[in-house]
Amino acid sequence: MGTLATMAKDVVSQIAALLRGPSPEKQIAAALILGEIGARSREVVDGLVHMLEGGSPPLQRAALDVLVPIGSKQALGALLPLLGSRDAAVRARTIDALAAIGEEVVPKIKERAVGAQGEERKACDAVLARFGGTKDAARTLLTNLEHADPEVARAVALEVRPKIKEADARTRKLWLSELGAVLERMKKSPASSPIPMATAVKILGYLEDEKAVPTLLGYASDPKAPFAVRQEALIALRFAMEHEGWAGQVVDALVAAAEAPDRMLAQAALMSLVAVELPRKHAARIARLAGHPDPERARVAIEKLARQPGPEATRALVETLATLDRRRGELAQKALEGRDDATPLLVEAFAAEQDPDRANALRHALRPRLEGLAPAAKKRLVAAALERIEGRPSWQAHADVARAADPDGFAAGLRELASALARKKSAEASYRTVLGLLARSEAGTPEDRYKLASLLLRDSHLDPLPSARQSDEALRLLGEASAGFDVGRALKKDKALDLERLYYVGFHFQEEEHPLGAELLEHVAKEGGRTKLGKMAKNKLGLGG
Repeated sequence: MGTLATMAKDVVSQIAALLRGPSPEKQIAAALILGEIGARSREVVDGLVHMLEGGSPPLQRAALDVLVPIGSKQALGALLPLLGSRDAAVRARTIDALAAIGEEVVPKIKERAVGAQGEERKACDAVLARFGGTKDAARTLLTNLEHADPEVARAVALEVRPKIKEADARTRKLWLSELGAVLERMKKSPASSPIPMATAVKILGYLEDEKAVPTLLGYASDPKAPFAVRQEALIALRFAMEHEGWAGQVVDALVAAAEAPDRMLAQAALMSLVAVELPRKHAARIARLAGHPDPERARVAIEKLARQPGPEATRALVETLATLDRRRGELAQKALEGRDDATPLLVEAFAAEQDPDRANALRHALRPRLEGLAPAAKKRLVAAALERIEGRPSWQAHADVARAADPDGFAAGLRELASALARKKSAEASYRTVLGLLARSEAGTPEDRYKLASLLLRDSHLDPLPSARQSDEALRLLGEASAGFDVGRALKKDKALDLERLYYVGFHFQEEEHPLGAELLEHVAKEGGRTKLGKMAKNKLGLGG
């Protein structure tokens, strides 16, 4: 057994000797073999260090591939200079090799980082990030961040994030403390670029610690803070939606930023609003954004509300439809499709609406929901329509909905209102409107149609030409009413109509060979006697149709 071990050792020594040989190909091959068998003797490490110091990236990469799993302290001196290598793969492998050695490299990296710039500085910070669980490494990394150039600062964030995600509670607490300190120093002595502070804020968000929320809210809401800092704070606050105590303030901060004149800041806030699920009780807080002058911001807010479940979002959408312009109203109307809980809210909003344009918008949203409407809701719509018809100029939308929702109830209400208005001389215009709606509807009775015809006859030009009579609505309504109402008797008793108008009606129906014609002409002939009108009636009776 001893002989075999000795032979193996001799073979490793022979291969290790090739690491110092003149042939790069053999050096790389030897490194590959030694790595495969897991050789890690002093002579192997010395040979690998020799390859590192040779300055050739292919040799350095091959040596580093072996050193990474070894984690040898012997190589530390040769590894440090490679943090500034121009070869990205060499730098990446060097970071891994240094991290494999352990925490004792941190002091050396701290020293190296003091004068490091560019890629070397990034590499130093990347090594420190691997030891983020130690106070020394975290403090050094963040101290370096204070005056880092923007590119290095961004690289730090990338390195730190996975470590923080995996960190335990103790490490997260450490980072929270160190970040608080570094942000205070940055605030007192701002750097030429806002990126380092923005990076610190970003890392603070990575912690997803409720204790960080007040700090993040402060930066997000500070109008004097640089854009990059506010942007990162707005993004970082997304996690805070999970904390009920902060959710409302976070939504308010995001909405305020989304309303800001700075479009880039507004965009960052909008992206955060879109990315998170708003707690139901706070969904309505974004409704005010739906009224923003910028149509795009309004669209995002309305679409966000559309995706939010719950009555709060529904109410906010109905209010948007009821209070904003047509374009936003159309978006809100579409967003309300499929939300059954919107129906009672739409009924109430529509019934109370005074503006004609908004009433029309609400009508379009409410119309498809009328089937199966509760009796109380129908009653509310009818009452609102009657109220407007009696004393307001814009009643058409309300009348249309009331008629569609409850035709019989609306007709009964119109009939009752008409009776009341008929007794008021000052309400003739409203009376005509109400009677017109009633008589022209399917729910109108023959008597309703007669009453409207009587009103229309008072204003008729009494043109006997066939074309004029065919377009006279009063004559048409009298014809319809005669099917179930004694029109002749009513006309003869109607004190508002003189003989000339009765003759006109009689003349028309005599021409149509309708019994009503003869009945009225006989009445005119009798009442007119020897007057011209009386004679005309007799002559027309004599001539027939």
